[in-house]
Amino acid sequence: MINIITGGCSFTHDPNSWANILKNKLSNDYTVTNIAEGGVGQEYIVRCTIDKLEKTQGPKICMVQFSGWSRLELIIDKNENEEKFKKLNNEKNFRGTDPRRLWYDDPAVLLLRTTDRGHNWFEFGSYASKSVDNVNKTISFDQRLMWSYEHIARLQWYCKINNIPLFCFYGWQDCKEKGYNDNLVNKSHRLVDWDNFWFYGKEGGMAEWMLDHGHHGKLEEDKTNTPPTGIGFNPVLNRSMMIGHPTPEAHNHFCDEIIIPWIKENE
Repeated sequence: MINIITGGCSFTHDPNSWANILKNKLSNDYTVTNIAEGGVGQEYIVRCTIDKLEKTQGPKICMVQFSGWSRLELIIDKNENEEKFKKLNNEKNFRGTDPRRLWYDDPAVLLLRTTDRGHNWFEFGSYASKSVDNVNKTISFDQRLMWSYEHIARLQWYCKINNIPLFCFYGWQDCKEKGYNDNLVNKSHRLVDWDNFWFYGKEGGMAEWMLDHGHHGKLEEDKTNTPPTGIGFNPVLNRSMMIGHPTPEAHNHFCDEIIIPWIKENE
């Protein structure tokens, strides 16, 4: 029995994602465990993937979709900062209907949802929003980018040491960025084994592959186009971009053409 451990953000956590349909496409010689969560960045993805690999016995394969490089997670522990914990825990719109606020399965720990620069997950003006905003104004782009590379390298090192086949790829192209200070950022960039990374074309990820193979983002998530198309344009990258999450059809195609062939070649 070969155990396949998959990780990622919402692009992989989606109920119809490549990871969640993979087990239906393989023989009974495989098990698939998907530990992806929506909204998370490299820190959460790598930490939880390694934890699951450590707890899984027998032959293993690891497949990870990496997320936005600027995402951070802010852990608030009741035993360390009870006042802040209570303020967040009691805030009307903090928990909402999302039980994944307790991502580490510990009632004494809250996780301020991982944050993108310029993207606030919480209601404007709330205590959670203000806490995240303070962090976003303090931690630089370059530092986030360096941390992102270092987390990726950590997973690669772990899998190499433990002889675990590893398939790495980005969810979308702008996960890979250049910093303001190249000399500084390259200290972390060069830690990553880029030969152990799947790119579509030069720097594309899963979304770019899907777009170029006739797919688009979920139409119900496209609030930009009328009528919705699930496709936009990124002027910085000078190419089409996916609006919203990939459709089930896009995930199915990607799974058949990219994921399964790699498994067969590396089992």
